[in-house]
Amino acid sequence: AWKKTASQVGCGIDVWDLSYNGFLTLAKKLDQTGSTLLKNYRGKTMILLNNFVTDDSGNTRRAQGQLSRKDFMTAAAQYGISFYIVGANGELDLESYVSPSDATSLQLHGSIRDFTRRQSGSGTQAVGTTQTVQVREWRAFWAKAGEKTLADRAQQLQAELRRLHPDRKYVVTYEYSPQKVTDRILKDEWSYGKLIIQRQLNTNSGSLTALNTPEEELHSAAFVMSEENRFSLLLSLPFAEKIRFLDRFIDPNGGLPKDARRAAAARTVIRAMMVDLVREQETLRSTKNGWNEGMSGETIKSKLPMLASLKNTSTRANTVTRLEGILMAELAGTLHFFVESQATRWQHFMPGRRDIAVSVQSNVLIRDFVRAVFGKVSGGRTIVPRSIEDQIFKEELAVWNRILKAEVQRRKKPWDIVAQEIFLEPVRSVRTLRR
Repeated sequence: AWKKTASQVGCGIDVWDLSYNGFLTLAKKLDQTGSTLLKNYRGKTMILLNNFVTDDSGNTRRAQGQLSRKDFMTAAAQYGISFYIVGANGELDLESYVSPSDATSLQLHGSIRDFTRRQSGSGTQAVGTTQTVQVREWRAFWAKAGEKTLADRAQQLQAELRRLHPDRKYVVTYEYSPQKVTDRILKDEWSYGKLIIQRQLNTNSGSLTALNTPEEELHSAAFVMSEENRFSLLLSLPFAEKIRFLDRFIDPNGGLPKDARRAAAARTVIRAMMVDLVREQETLRSTKNGWNEGMSGETIKSKLPMLASLKNTSTRANTVTRLEGILMAELAGTLHFFVESQATRWQHFMPGRRDIAVSVQSNVLIRDFVRAVFGKVSGGRTIVPRSIEDQIFKEELAVWNRILKAEVQRRKKPWDIVAQEIFLEPVRSVRTLRR
Protein backbone atom coordinates (compact mmCIF):
# COMPACT_ATOMS: atom_id res chain seq x y z
CA ALA A 1 0.00 0.00 0.00
CA TRP A 2 2.85 2.41 0.77
CA LYS A 3 4.50 1.78 -2.59
CA LYS A 4 1.17 2.31 -4.39
CA THR A 5 0.52 5.55 -2.49
CA ALA A 6 4.03 6.78 -3.24
CA SER A 7 3.55 6.10 -6.95
CA GLN A 8 0.25 8.02 -6.88
CA VAL A 9 2.01 11.14 -5.64
CA GLY A 10 4.89 10.67 -8.05
CA CYS A 11 7.45 9.29 -5.56
CA GLY A 12 9.82 6.40 -5.74
CA ILE A 13 10.30 4.48 -2.51
CA ASP A 14 13.05 2.36 -0.95
CA VAL A 15 12.53 0.24 2.16
CA TRP A 16 14.93 0.06 5.12
CA ASP A 17 13.79 -2.82 7.35
CA LEU A 18 14.67 -1.92 10.94
CA SER A 19 13.79 -5.39 12.19
CA TYR A 20 16.19 -6.95 9.69
CA ASN A 21 19.00 -4.35 9.71
CA GLY A 22 18.74 -3.66 13.44
CA PHE A 23 19.86 -0.02 13.34
CA LEU A 24 18.99 3.44 12.06
CA THR A 25 22.34 5.16 12.41
CA LEU A 26 22.30 7.47 9.42
CA ALA A 27 26.05 8.15 9.33
CA LYS A 28 27.08 4.50 9.66
CA LYS A 29 29.00 3.09 6.71
CA LEU A 30 26.98 0.50 4.85
CA ASP A 31 29.74 -0.95 2.69
CA GLN A 32 33.38 -0.58 1.69
CA THR A 33 32.61 2.36 -0.62
CA GLY A 34 31.70 4.53 2.37
CA SER A 35 28.03 4.67 1.44
CA THR A 36 25.70 5.90 4.23
CA LEU A 37 21.99 6.54 4.54
CA LEU A 38 22.82 10.26 4.76
CA LYS A 39 24.67 10.23 1.44
CA ASN A 40 22.20 7.95 -0.30
CA TYR A 41 19.14 10.03 0.55
CA ARG A 42 20.41 13.59 0.40
CA GLY A 43 17.50 15.98 -0.29
CA LYS A 44 14.90 13.23 0.14
CA THR A 45 12.25 12.36 2.73
CA MET A 46 12.53 9.46 5.15
CA ILE A 47 9.23 7.90 6.30
CA LEU A 48 9.48 6.34 9.74
CA LEU A 49 6.68 3.90 10.65
CA ASN A 50 6.63 4.30 14.40
CA ASN A 51 5.82 0.80 15.59
CA PHE A 52 7.88 -1.23 18.10
CA VAL A 53 11.09 -2.78 16.75
CA THR A 54 14.01 -4.67 18.26
CA ASP A 55 17.47 -3.28 17.48
CA ASP A 56 20.72 -5.20 17.07
CA SER A 57 21.39 -4.85 20.82
CA GLY A 58 18.16 -6.64 21.67
CA ASN A 59 16.36 -3.52 22.92
CA THR A 60 12.71 -3.11 21.94
CA ARG A 61 11.41 0.44 21.47
CA ARG A 62 9.51 2.55 19.01
CA ALA A 63 11.26 3.30 15.74
CA GLN A 64 11.53 6.99 16.62
CA GLY A 65 13.86 5.98 19.46
CA GLN A 66 16.32 4.67 16.86
CA LEU A 67 16.72 8.17 15.39
CA SER A 68 19.18 10.16 17.48
CA ARG A 69 18.97 13.95 17.74
CA LYS A 70 22.51 14.18 16.37
CA ASP A 71 21.59 12.16 13.28
CA PHE A 72 18.41 14.17 12.80
CA MET A 73 20.25 17.49 13.07
CA THR A 74 22.99 16.36 10.67
CA ALA A 75 20.47 15.01 8.15
CA ALA A 76 18.25 18.10 8.23
CA ALA A 77 20.95 20.79 8.39
CA GLN A 78 23.69 19.33 6.19
CA TYR A 79 21.93 16.90 3.85
CA GLY A 80 18.52 18.55 3.40
CA ILE A 81 16.71 15.38 4.48
CA SER A 82 13.14 15.66 5.80
CA PHE A 83 11.39 13.14 8.05
CA TYR A 84 7.79 11.95 8.12
CA ILE A 85 7.02 10.02 11.33
CA VAL A 86 3.77 8.06 11.15
CA GLY A 87 2.31 6.28 14.15
CA ALA A 88 1.80 6.65 17.89
CA ASN A 89 3.98 9.69 18.46
CA GLY A 90 2.01 11.51 21.16
CA GLU A 91 5.07 11.36 23.41
CA LEU A 92 7.39 12.66 20.68
CA ASP A 93 8.87 16.01 21.65
CA LEU A 94 9.40 17.62 18.26
CA GLU A 95 11.12 20.68 19.68
CA SER A 96 13.83 18.55 21.31
CA TYR A 97 15.08 17.60 17.86
CA VAL A 98 16.07 21.15 16.91
CA SER A 99 18.55 21.65 19.78
CA PRO A 100 22.20 20.75 19.17
CA SER A 101 23.01 17.49 20.94
CA ASP A 102 26.79 17.14 20.81
CA ALA A 103 27.41 20.86 20.76
CA THR A 104 30.46 22.28 19.08
CA SER A 105 31.65 25.14 21.26
CA LEU A 106 33.70 28.00 19.84
CA GLN A 107 35.06 30.65 22.17
CA LEU A 108 34.83 34.09 20.62
CA HIS A 109 37.18 36.64 22.16
CA GLY A 110 35.58 39.69 20.57
CA SER A 111 32.55 41.63 21.69
CA ILE A 112 28.87 40.89 21.25
CA ARG A 113 28.96 43.30 18.32
CA ASP A 114 31.74 41.27 16.69
CA PHE A 115 29.70 38.09 17.02
CA THR A 116 26.60 39.77 15.55
CA ARG A 117 28.61 41.13 12.62
CA ARG A 118 29.98 37.68 11.81
CA GLN A 119 26.45 36.31 11.37
CA SER A 120 26.12 38.26 8.12
CA GLY A 121 29.38 37.05 6.58
CA SER A 122 31.60 34.04 6.14
CA GLY A 123 31.80 33.57 9.90
CA THR A 124 28.11 32.70 10.24
CA GLN A 125 27.51 30.20 13.01
CA ALA A 126 26.66 26.79 11.56
CA VAL A 127 23.30 25.16 12.24
CA GLY A 128 23.53 22.64 15.05
CA THR A 129 26.44 24.28 16.86
CA THR A 130 26.84 26.25 20.08
CA GLN A 131 29.09 29.28 20.40
CA THR A 132 29.99 31.41 23.40
CA VAL A 133 30.79 35.08 23.89
CA GLN A 134 32.61 36.33 26.95
CA VAL A 135 30.99 39.48 28.30
CA ARG A 136 33.31 42.08 29.77
CA GLU A 137 32.46 45.61 30.85
CA TRP A 138 34.03 48.42 32.82
CA ARG A 139 32.35 49.42 36.10
CA ALA A 140 32.95 52.12 38.70
CA PHE A 141 35.36 50.82 41.34
CA TRP A 142 32.61 50.54 43.97
CA ALA A 143 30.16 48.64 41.71
CA LYS A 144 29.96 44.87 41.30
CA ALA A 145 29.12 42.87 38.16
CA GLY A 146 25.48 41.98 38.74
CA GLU A 147 23.68 39.05 37.11
CA LYS A 148 20.93 41.34 35.79
CA THR A 149 23.41 43.01 33.43
CA LEU A 150 24.36 39.67 31.86
CA ALA A 151 20.69 38.65 31.59
CA ASP A 152 19.93 41.97 29.86
CA ARG A 153 22.78 41.40 27.36
CA ALA A 154 21.39 37.94 26.56
CA GLN A 155 17.94 39.39 25.89
CA GLN A 156 19.40 42.21 23.78
CA LEU A 157 21.45 39.79 21.67
CA GLN A 158 18.42 37.51 21.19
CA ALA A 159 16.36 40.49 20.00
CA GLU A 160 19.11 41.73 17.69
CA LEU A 161 19.60 38.33 16.05
CA ARG A 162 15.84 38.02 15.60
CA ARG A 163 15.73 41.45 13.97
CA LEU A 164 18.64 40.81 11.59
CA HIS A 165 17.85 37.19 10.75
CA PRO A 166 14.14 36.39 11.24
CA ASP A 167 14.53 33.29 9.05
CA ARG A 168 17.04 31.75 11.46
CA LYS A 169 16.55 30.38 14.95
CA TYR A 170 19.03 31.32 17.66
CA VAL A 171 18.56 30.61 21.35
CA VAL A 172 20.64 32.76 23.72
CA THR A 173 21.21 31.83 27.36
CA TYR A 174 23.88 32.89 29.82
CA GLU A 175 26.25 31.51 32.45
CA TYR A 176 26.93 33.96 35.26
CA SER A 177 30.42 33.74 36.75
CA PRO A 178 31.65 37.24 37.77
CA GLN A 179 35.36 37.85 37.97
CA LYS A 180 37.39 41.05 38.18
CA VAL A 181 39.80 41.17 35.25
CA THR A 182 41.46 44.58 35.56
CA ASP A 183 41.76 46.69 38.73
CA ARG A 184 42.25 50.44 38.27
CA ILE A 185 41.90 53.46 40.51
CA LEU A 186 38.43 54.67 39.46
CA LYS A 187 37.05 51.77 37.48
CA ASP A 188 37.44 48.03 37.14
CA GLU A 189 36.93 45.65 34.23
CA TRP A 190 34.68 42.75 35.07
CA SER A 191 34.02 39.51 33.28
CA TYR A 192 30.34 38.82 33.90
CA GLY A 193 30.39 35.32 32.45
CA LYS A 194 29.42 34.18 29.00
CA LEU A 195 26.51 34.18 26.60
CA ILE A 196 25.72 30.80 25.08
CA ILE A 197 24.27 30.94 21.57
CA GLN A 198 22.67 27.84 20.06
CA ARG A 199 22.03 27.91 16.30
CA GLN A 200 19.00 25.68 15.81
CA LEU A 201 17.30 24.62 12.61
CA ASN A 202 16.01 27.49 10.51
CA THR A 203 12.36 28.44 10.85
CA ASN A 204 11.41 28.70 7.19
CA SER A 205 11.29 25.15 5.92
CA GLY A 206 10.00 21.81 7.12
CA SER A 207 12.26 19.11 8.45
CA LEU A 208 9.94 16.87 10.44
CA THR A 209 6.28 16.02 9.97
CA ALA A 210 4.49 13.73 12.42
CA LEU A 211 1.04 12.17 12.02
CA ASN A 212 -0.37 10.51 15.15
CA THR A 213 -1.98 7.28 14.00
CA PRO A 214 -2.89 4.07 15.88
CA GLU A 215 -0.26 1.37 15.36
CA GLU A 216 -2.75 -1.11 13.92
CA GLU A 217 -3.48 1.29 11.04
CA LEU A 218 0.11 1.81 9.91
CA HIS A 219 -0.08 -0.89 7.26
CA SER A 220 -3.80 -0.80 6.51
CA ALA A 221 -4.59 0.14 2.92
CA ALA A 222 -7.44 2.42 4.05
CA PHE A 223 -5.09 4.64 6.07
CA VAL A 224 -2.05 4.46 3.81
CA MET A 225 -4.07 5.50 0.76
CA SER A 226 -6.15 8.10 2.64
CA GLU A 227 -6.15 11.76 1.64
CA GLU A 228 -4.76 12.69 5.06
CA ASN A 229 -1.71 10.47 4.66
CA ARG A 230 -1.09 11.49 1.05
CA PHE A 231 -1.27 15.16 1.97
CA SER A 232 1.06 14.66 4.96
CA LEU A 233 3.52 12.82 2.73
CA LEU A 234 3.53 15.71 0.24
CA LEU A 235 3.82 18.21 3.10
CA SER A 236 6.95 16.48 4.38
CA LEU A 237 8.80 16.84 1.07
CA PRO A 238 11.44 19.55 0.65
CA PHE A 239 10.03 22.54 -1.24
CA ALA A 240 12.17 21.93 -4.31
CA GLU A 241 10.68 18.44 -4.52
CA LYS A 242 7.17 19.89 -4.29
CA ILE A 243 7.90 22.07 -7.33
CA ARG A 244 9.22 19.07 -9.24
CA PHE A 245 6.16 16.99 -8.37
CA LEU A 246 3.80 19.81 -9.35
CA ASP A 247 5.51 19.99 -12.74
CA ARG A 248 5.08 16.23 -13.17
CA PHE A 249 1.40 16.32 -12.26
CA ILE A 250 0.74 19.15 -14.68
CA ASP A 251 2.72 17.63 -17.54
CA PRO A 252 0.53 15.14 -19.49
CA ASN A 253 3.75 13.34 -20.40
CA GLY A 254 5.08 13.33 -16.85
CA GLY A 255 4.94 9.57 -16.55
CA LEU A 256 1.96 9.34 -14.22
CA PRO A 257 -0.89 6.90 -14.86
CA LYS A 258 -3.61 8.27 -17.12
CA ASP A 259 -6.20 7.81 -14.37
CA ALA A 260 -4.16 9.71 -11.76
CA ARG A 261 -6.57 12.66 -11.83
CA ARG A 262 -3.76 15.07 -12.53
CA ALA A 263 -5.66 18.27 -11.68
CA ALA A 264 -6.81 17.03 -8.25
CA ALA A 265 -3.33 15.68 -7.46
CA ALA A 266 -1.69 18.95 -8.57
CA ARG A 267 -4.03 20.98 -6.36
CA THR A 268 -3.06 18.80 -3.39
CA VAL A 269 0.58 19.67 -4.05
CA ILE A 270 -0.35 23.35 -4.30
CA ARG A 271 -2.07 23.13 -0.90
CA ALA A 272 1.12 21.69 0.61
CA MET A 273 3.21 24.38 -1.09
CA MET A 274 0.94 27.11 0.27
CA VAL A 275 1.54 25.84 3.82
CA ASP A 276 5.30 26.29 3.34
CA LEU A 277 4.92 29.68 1.64
CA VAL A 278 2.51 31.03 4.26
CA ARG A 279 4.85 30.01 7.07
CA GLU A 280 7.77 31.59 5.27
CA GLN A 281 5.78 34.83 5.11
CA GLU A 282 4.78 34.59 8.79
CA THR A 283 8.40 34.20 9.86
CA LEU A 284 9.60 37.27 7.98
CA ARG A 285 6.64 39.47 8.94
CA SER A 286 7.04 38.80 12.64
CA THR A 287 8.69 41.78 14.32
CA LYS A 288 8.59 43.18 17.83
CA ASN A 289 6.69 46.33 16.92
CA GLY A 290 5.75 45.90 13.26
CA TRP A 291 8.39 48.23 11.82
CA ASN A 292 10.78 47.17 9.07
CA GLU A 293 13.87 48.02 11.16
CA GLY A 294 16.05 48.93 8.20
CA MET A 295 15.79 45.67 6.23
CA SER A 296 16.45 46.37 2.55
CA GLY A 297 14.39 45.03 -0.34
CA GLU A 298 17.19 42.73 -1.48
CA THR A 299 17.62 41.36 2.04
CA ILE A 300 13.90 40.65 2.27
CA LYS A 301 13.96 38.77 -1.04
CA SER A 302 16.97 36.75 0.10
CA LYS A 303 14.95 35.62 3.12
CA LEU A 304 12.11 34.31 0.95
CA PRO A 305 13.99 31.43 -0.73
CA MET A 306 10.94 29.24 -1.32
CA LEU A 307 8.91 32.00 -2.95
CA ALA A 308 11.93 32.99 -5.06
CA SER A 309 12.42 29.38 -6.20
CA LEU A 310 8.98 29.16 -7.84
CA LYS A 311 10.44 30.64 -11.02
CA ASN A 312 12.49 27.43 -11.36
CA THR A 313 9.36 25.54 -12.43
CA SER A 314 9.67 23.77 -15.78
CA THR A 315 5.99 24.33 -16.61
CA ARG A 316 5.24 26.77 -19.43
CA ALA A 317 1.82 28.00 -20.55
CA ASN A 318 0.46 30.28 -23.26
CA THR A 319 -3.05 30.62 -21.89
CA VAL A 320 -5.09 30.26 -18.71
CA THR A 321 -7.69 28.07 -20.43
CA ARG A 322 -5.62 24.86 -20.50
CA LEU A 323 -4.83 22.80 -17.39
CA GLU A 324 -1.23 23.95 -17.00
CA GLY A 325 -2.20 27.60 -17.28
CA ILE A 326 -5.21 27.25 -14.99
CA LEU A 327 -3.20 25.62 -12.21
CA MET A 328 -0.26 28.02 -12.39
CA ALA A 329 -2.60 31.02 -12.48
CA GLU A 330 -4.38 29.65 -9.40
CA LEU A 331 -1.07 29.28 -7.54
CA ALA A 332 0.16 32.76 -8.49
CA GLY A 333 -3.22 34.37 -7.82
CA THR A 334 -3.58 32.65 -4.45
CA LEU A 335 -0.11 33.79 -3.42
CA HIS A 336 -0.85 37.35 -4.50
CA PHE A 337 -4.07 37.31 -2.49
CA PHE A 338 -2.32 36.07 0.65
CA VAL A 339 0.48 38.62 0.33
CA GLU A 340 -2.05 41.45 -0.07
CA SER A 341 -4.14 40.20 2.85
CA GLN A 342 -1.24 40.56 5.30
CA ALA A 343 -0.84 44.32 4.82
CA THR A 344 -3.85 46.06 6.35
CA ARG A 345 -5.23 49.22 4.79
CA TRP A 346 -4.01 51.55 7.51
CA GLN A 347 -0.42 50.29 7.09
CA HIS A 348 -0.28 51.76 3.57
CA PHE A 349 -0.33 55.20 5.19
CA MET A 350 2.63 54.39 7.45
CA PRO A 351 5.89 54.03 5.48
CA GLY A 352 8.42 51.74 7.09
CA ARG A 353 6.10 48.93 8.17
CA ARG A 354 7.54 45.42 7.74
CA ASP A 355 4.30 44.01 6.30
CA ILE A 356 4.33 46.59 3.49
CA ALA A 357 8.02 45.97 2.70
CA VAL A 358 7.52 42.19 2.61
CA SER A 359 4.39 42.49 0.46
CA VAL A 360 6.16 44.71 -2.07
CA GLN A 361 9.12 42.34 -2.48
CA SER A 362 6.89 39.25 -2.42
CA ASN A 363 4.87 40.62 -5.33
CA VAL A 364 8.13 41.18 -7.22
CA LEU A 365 8.96 37.49 -6.77
CA ILE A 366 5.43 36.42 -7.73
CA ARG A 367 5.72 38.41 -10.96
CA ASP A 368 9.07 36.70 -11.64
CA PHE A 369 7.24 33.38 -11.31
CA VAL A 370 4.43 34.53 -13.62
CA ARG A 371 6.95 35.69 -16.25
CA ALA A 372 8.76 32.34 -16.07
CA VAL A 373 5.52 30.47 -16.82
CA PHE A 374 3.56 32.79 -19.11
CA GLY A 375 6.16 35.22 -20.44
CA LYS A 376 6.90 35.73 -24.11
CA VAL A 377 10.10 37.33 -25.35
CA SER A 378 9.44 40.47 -27.37
CA GLY A 379 12.02 43.10 -28.24
CA GLY A 380 14.50 41.67 -25.77
CA ARG A 381 11.94 41.78 -22.93
CA THR A 382 9.77 39.10 -21.37
CA ILE A 383 6.15 40.18 -21.59
CA VAL A 384 3.09 38.61 -19.96
CA PRO A 385 -0.15 39.20 -21.90
CA ARG A 386 -2.47 41.66 -20.15
CA SER A 387 -5.34 39.17 -20.16
CA ILE A 388 -3.26 36.70 -18.15
CA GLU A 389 -2.11 39.37 -15.70
CA ASP A 390 -5.73 40.43 -15.17
CA GLN A 391 -6.73 36.82 -14.53
CA ILE A 392 -4.02 36.37 -11.91
CA PHE A 393 -3.80 39.74 -10.20
CA LYS A 394 -7.41 40.90 -10.45
CA GLU A 395 -9.89 38.09 -11.01
CA GLU A 396 -8.25 35.54 -8.69
CA LEU A 397 -7.80 38.28 -6.09
CA ALA A 398 -11.49 39.24 -6.31
CA VAL A 399 -12.58 35.62 -5.85
CA TRP A 400 -10.39 35.15 -2.79
CA ASN A 401 -11.44 38.49 -1.29
CA ARG A 402 -15.08 37.41 -1.43
CA ILE A 403 -14.19 34.15 0.32
CA LEU A 404 -12.14 35.98 2.95
CA LYS A 405 -14.83 38.57 3.62
CA ALA A 406 -17.36 35.81 4.37
CA GLU A 407 -14.87 33.97 6.60
CA VAL A 408 -14.00 37.14 8.54
CA GLN A 409 -17.67 37.71 9.27
CA ARG A 410 -18.11 34.09 10.37
CA ARG A 411 -14.99 33.78 12.52
CA LYS A 412 -15.01 37.31 13.98
CA LYS A 413 -11.24 37.63 13.64
CA PRO A 414 -8.91 40.12 11.89
CA TRP A 415 -8.56 39.92 8.10
CA ASP A 416 -4.88 38.85 8.10
CA ILE A 417 -5.33 36.18 10.80
CA VAL A 418 -8.25 34.56 8.98
CA ALA A 419 -6.22 34.46 5.74
CA GLN A 420 -3.47 32.55 7.55
CA GLU A 421 -5.96 30.14 9.09
CA ILE A 422 -7.51 29.35 5.70
CA PHE A 423 -4.22 28.00 4.36
CA LEU A 424 -2.98 26.35 7.56
CA GLU A 425 -6.22 24.50 8.33
CA PRO A 426 -5.27 21.45 6.22
CA VAL A 427 -2.48 20.65 8.69
CA ARG A 428 -4.34 20.95 11.99
CA SER A 429 -4.03 17.20 12.61
CA VAL A 430 -0.41 17.09 11.46
CA ARG A 431 2.39 18.19 13.76
CA THR A 432 5.22 19.86 11.92
CA LEU A 433 8.62 21.10 12.94
CA ARG A 434 10.04 23.97 10.89
CA ARG A 435 13.75 24.41 10.46
